[in-house]
Amino acid sequence: MYLLIFFQSPHVSLRKLVLGSVNQFILLMPHVLFMSMDTYLQGLFVLANDPSSEVRKLVCSAFVQLIEVRPSFLELHLRNVIEYMLQVNNDPDEEVSLEACEFWSVFCEAPLPPDNLPPFLPRLIPRSTPSLCCRHGLCRR
Repeated sequence: MYLLIFFQSPHVSLRKLVLGSVNQFILLMPHVLFMSMDTYLQGLFVLANDPSSEVRKLVCSAFVQLIEVRPSFLELHLRNVIEYMLQVNNDPDEEVSLEACEFWSVFCEAPLPPDNLPPFLPRLIPRSTPSLCCRHGLCRR
């Protein structure tokens, strides 16, 4: 898939447009994306630390869609994806953080072995609870 080379573009707008475009096909999973999944995942991992919050939000969205539609693609990388989602759960940009929160609800419904999440719970619960409470107006000031 030739579009994936633009994940490395020095232009934020191009990285954002290409990632957003490719993400649109995750639910449909055309053969070309299926066959390019390793390259796509490598690109996502590179973009995971992008300075642009819009790109990071799209990376989170991609992981949410993949865990929902084809969790098997992420099984080999699940520990890294979980670590990343824990990190961006507290992203300074609220939209990135909200997208990361969406991952956890989808993850819990995914047909994955149940032993994947418990090792991360001691870090997940303290990070997500304040974020969720503040978003729903329950912060103590």
